[in-house]
Amino acid sequence: MPTIIAEALCIRHWDWSETSQTVSLFTRDHGLIRALAKGAKRDNAPFSGGLELLTRGHAVAIVKASTELATLTSWDLAEIFPGIRTGLRPFYSAMYIADLLHRLVHDSDPHPGMFDAAISALRSLSKGQDPDACLAFVQWWLIVNAGYKPNLEIEHSQGQPPTSYTFAPRSGGLVQTPPGDGSPAWGVRAATVRTLRELDDAGPASAIPAASESLSRSARLLAGYIRELLGTNIPAQDLLFARP
Repeated sequence: MPTIIAEALCIRHWDWSETSQTVSLFTRDHGLIRALAKGAKRDNAPFSGGLELLTRGHAVAIVKASTELATLTSWDLAEIFPGIRTGLRPFYSAMYIADLLHRLVHDSDPHPGMFDAAISALRSLSKGQDPDACLAFVQWWLIVNAGYKPNLEIEHSQGQPPTSYTFAPRSGGLVQTPPGDGSPAWGVRAATVRTLRELDDAGPASAIPAASESLSRSARLLAGYIRELLGTNIPAQDLLFARP
């Protein structure tokens, strides 16, 4: 029974009994771990600060091959992101990030870049940075790390960049002409495409850009792309974005 020691973000938790909880932890080096925290709600439990949603900590867990649930033996709280609970939009944005991680990551499938982008976005939201800018950044890097990076390059028939493009989510990004099968295709401004390219060029460790209309459009576009990738609507999307 291997023991895992990991930096982790709590993205879901449920009551298991009067004293215990089950949790989903997104760890930096081991991916998603679902675990049982026995006695987590007791005063003398080895879980400092308790196990709260959208908090970062250092976890120790025992993984058993015979069960899907690991056993969480300790949790050392490291960061709580207090600013995400000061307004509805920061809170919805943070919950959306947690939901995306739960849907895009497989058990025991590590994505350090995804973890770093999520923590960066939560810290920026907590400090009062524009939610759309944070969501454009984090959605881009979650998509990239999950292996769904959209194509942002396309040949220009007249040799000059156009003022707008066509984005077909089921075709994987920019296309010359809308698909003929009736699948979604959205008109996208050239400034929005440039913004996404700039996010990609800057890298996941870069600072989140200042608010702009182009970042807001990028956030909405990526939310629509994610909706098509997953084949379902994520509840927080309706609260945060208009459909492309």
